[in-house]
Amino acid sequence: MTMLRLVPALLATTVLATPVLANGTVPVAPAPAPVYTPAPVADWAGFYGGLTLGFGTGTYGNDDLFPGDGEGDLDGATYGGVVGYYFQNGSWVFGPELALMGTSLSGSEACSNPAFTCDVDFNYIAALRGNLGYLVSPEMMVYGTLGLTTANVDVTTDNGAGPFGTDNDVNGYQFGLGVEWAASQTVHVRASVNRYVFNDDDFQTDVLYQGVGMDATVFELGVLFRF
Repeated sequence: MTMLRLVPALLATTVLATPVLANGTVPVAPAPAPVYTPAPVADWAGFYGGLTLGFGTGTYGNDDLFPGDGEGDLDGATYGGVVGYYFQNGSWVFGPELALMGTSLSGSEACSNPAFTCDVDFNYIAALRGNLGYLVSPEMMVYGTLGLTTANVDVTTDNGAGPFGTDNDVNGYQFGLGVEWAASQTVHVRASVNRYVFNDDDFQTDVLYQGVGMDATVFELGVLFRF
């Protein structure tokens, strides 16, 4: 067979071997299915420490004795630091945290004897708590916190001649909510609201006041450093 006869024969064979659809078109092979790649989860695990600044409000008092109407108001600034560790399981982040805050949280109102004022001044607040958060994005976490708290508090009465009283350590519990943003691999920024509730305690001033309770709600901002 000569070359001139071989070329038409090969073309005819190729045409006959190619399937043709009813409408006369040649089928096209389907494109390969796309491969799903899950979004990467940011690494939040590890130690951290940081500084906090906040402002709190609250109440103090007992049954119609301290102060005179049974309840006084507290307010003041807080400032301190935190250290902790984050564990991570997927988008869940959790771990222990220790917080210590100095504070100007205080209140002063008339006692049942209006010649005296009934005064409360917080010296510091500490909390040992657990945080549990969820990463709504690689850089953003919302979290809740729950733990134990203690505070050192001056409780005094004053009739103008100077305060009479003592400082006690009072214990209680703490809970709160917050949001944390990873500004970089090593710096995080946090905003939270934390509620501190303290057990009733007895305080010796010019007289003994029994069952004085206290609580505070503190709005905090913090800068954390990972290491």
